[in-house]
Amino acid sequence: MRQSDGTLQAFDLRVIAAIVVLVLLSIYLSRRLVPGNLQSVDVVDIEAAAPRSFGDWVVINTSLDNPMLNVGGNSTDSPYDQTLYRAYRNGRGQVIQLAIAWGRNQRQEIKIHRPELCYEAQGLHVSAVRSVAFPVIDSVGHPLPILGKFLVGSDQTGAQRQLVGYWIRIGRIFSESALETRLHLITEGLAGRIPDGVLVRASIQVPDPSEDDEAEAEIKAFLSQLIEAMPVGMREIAVGKGMS
Repeated sequence: MRQSDGTLQAFDLRVIAAIVVLVLLSIYLSRRLVPGNLQSVDVVDIEAAAPRSFGDWVVINTSLDNPMLNVGGNSTDSPYDQTLYRAYRNGRGQVIQLAIAWGRNQRQEIKIHRPELCYEAQGLHVSAVRSVAFPVIDSVGHPLPILGKFLVGSDQTGAQRQLVGYWIRIGRIFSESALETRLHLITEGLAGRIPDGVLVRASIQVPDPSEDDEAEAEIKAFLSQLIEAMPVGMREIAVGKGMS
């Protein structure tokens, strides 16, 4: 048993060492390589291009502020060049908060922040994080391979509880982990590219956990209709060029 434990411990150390090497290599390459193509999609005005109404949904507030979506584009604290934060309401009175944050150039030091980390940094409790596929179709009716996550965010008392669905696109992939993002940025850097990146996030207040499944279906339908209603340029921001 002791020998087995020692072998397992040695294996764990090798895995950790490999991850450290990959991280250091990614940082080195991000500073050394000078890509020629600095973005994957054309720049559009997100605020103007995102539809204000679609299906049964209508914007009710566009003056919301979100401290987790800082604009700057050139620092780790402000990695976004454009952000949008709106509340939509449907005919049944349901309200969904939409956030879209786009960064022109994704690098090892400056990249999209994952919502679960941002929520925790704001003092919220994050639970039930799981991977999902979003049922979004392209302009000709084909399903898109959009992978993202759902999570539950709540305050310390549990009085404020919300279900959050999101995806992160980095260039041509939908990233589900920080390691996947780093490896993709290394690959793109070696090919002479710095990709753009976007966070698309929707959330709804769900005080009762028994209503989570219904809320998840609502968010998926909302995002699917939203993407379908977007003009081409905005759709490319949300799901990537060549996939819209």
